[in-house]
Amino acid sequence: MLERRTEDIPPDLRADVLARYPRLGLGEEFVGYFEDQAKRKPLCRAAKFVHNGFAARVTANPLDR
Repeated sequence: MLERRTEDIPPDLRADVLARYPRLGLGEEFVGYFEDQAKRKPLCRAAKFVHNGFAARVTANPLDR
């Protein structure tokens, strides 16, 4: 699994970047695209991601807290 180490980003820097460039529902939109493709192509990689809890991992992104 890829380690992002977002906890190493200083909190003030993270807050500044997110204030300048808000995510504006990026995670939910991204998950929606994956789920749409998974419905249309049940054997594709997106379907495997959805089946393996992709939405929960996106929702748990520390940048959205």
